[in-house]
Amino acid sequence: VVAIGDQQNDVSMFAAAGISIAMGNAPDAVKRQAGYVTATNDEEGIVHALEWLRCLTHPVTMRQRLTAAKDNESN
Repeated sequence: VVAIGDQQNDVSMFAAAGISIAMGNAPDAVKRQAGYVTATNDEEGIVHALEWLRCLTHPVTMRQRLTAAKDNESN
């Protein structure tokens, strides 16, 4: 179970989740309770968090992305 939140009312959800992610615009007290902190709402933090989660569950995809990035740098 993954919990993503940005307010104090999300902290209890963090405690119950296997992975907890606070948005970058969350109060510091909320960020301290989360396992991870992503970018703010305005910086598309949810997109970054979901991409990170996808890479956790699909490591081959992450390897492919890193290889592609390295190839782009050398061109």
